[in-house]
Amino acid sequence: MTNNDHEPTTTKGFRVDSGHVVGDVFEDGEAAVIDLRNGVYFSLNSTGALLWPLLVEGTTVDALVARVLSSTDQVSSVVPAIESFVAALVAAQLIEEVDDVDAGMVERVAPAGQQPFVAPELERFDDLQDLLLLDPIHDVSDRGWPETPPV
Repeated sequence: MTNNDHEPTTTKGFRVDSGHVVGDVFEDGEAAVIDLRNGVYFSLNSTGALLWPLLVEGTTVDALVARVLSSTDQVSSVVPAIESFVAALVAAQLIEEVDDVDAGMVERVAPAGQQPFVAPELERFDDLQDLLLLDPIHDVSDRGWPETPPV
């Protein structure tokens, strides 16, 4: 967790692999994440969506746990649930382990208020995979659309 001085510390953590992963949190408290390499998309429940912005910026497991603990009074199952969620995101290649993340970032995220704890979930969907891979955005150069890569 963060230190007592509330000064950010840096440590090894996790960050969304933004080179091929995009996601958004919706007003209903859920999130959608797409792996642009393979066309697979994922749904995150409300707890996963609460954590997604921290993962986009880069964070630690301790900061993710602290964020969830700031919004619930149920502590017994939080740590294993967060560790399992992070492991699922890593296995799906949506986040990557990185050095030097801001471990104090959780303090800058407004708490959501006390709610019953719901373990974060990552649900995978392959049904639009072919359509997502047909999108011409995959056939662009580093300069962006409409420049196509050399053949």
